[in-house]
Amino acid sequence: MIAKHIDVPKFCASLGISRPTLERWLRDPDVKMPRPIRIGRKRYWPEHEINAFLEKNRMAA
Repeated sequence: MIAKHIDVPKFCASLGISRPTLERWLRDPDVKMPRPIRIGRKRYWPEHEINAFLEKNRMAA
């Protein structure tokens, strides 16, 4: 099975956040954001990690 990867603009849009907010969350250890995969100069997140992050944070809210 090939994992689908999400780039920064789609990731921000799916969360409804801006790029500066994403950068701040990545630096904040309390947020526990999944780490991106770098391909060249671009960053991508495996879709299953994004879904797990969203589910975990929905449960906590």
